Amino acid sequence: MSEQSEEEWQQKLTAKCTPYLAGTIDEAWNRCLPIWRERGRIEDYPRNVRRPSYTPWWGKSLAYKFASKFRDGYRFLIAVLDSDDDFQRLAAIDMLHYLCAKFVEDPIPSELLSLHHPLPELIKSEVSGDRYARGKEIETVGDLLTFDFVEDETEPPDTKSARFLP
Repeated sequence: MSEQSEEEWQQKLTAKCTPYLAGTIDEAWNRCLPIWRERGRIEDYPRNVRRPSYTPWWGKSLAYKFASKFRDGYRFLIAVLDSDDDFQRLAAIDMLHYLCAKFVEDPIPSELLSLHHPLPELIKSEVSGDRYARGKEIETVGDLLTFDFVEDETEPPDTKSARFLP
């Protein structure tokens, strides 16, 4: 893709996503949920799968835009972790993951890193099959976010970027 066509693609994606992200985080979440529910999950690239190249489906791109716009609204997503809807809980975990990637210059709030909500079985199975996470004690949402986003002095410096590409 040429630089200009990449820019055009981004503009089209932004235009497509903008109506879904209008208003409050609650309103945007409710508009986006049906899109994400179509596939059963926001994340379409399980952590235990490696690919030489990858282009996310547009719903995941919508989620990235959601995370950018509502980065500081993470408390809304924490509340969704207590939902009776299994899909919404899974979507909230995926979204919290994307949201943490948006804290580039700022530290990730400790509230996110200490979340004690248990991981769903789907994510646990991905973690157990992930060569980087295998054998680690990753049982909660906070454990997962800490593992993926907090520097571990015992790991080589390029390991995090190899395992998670936001």
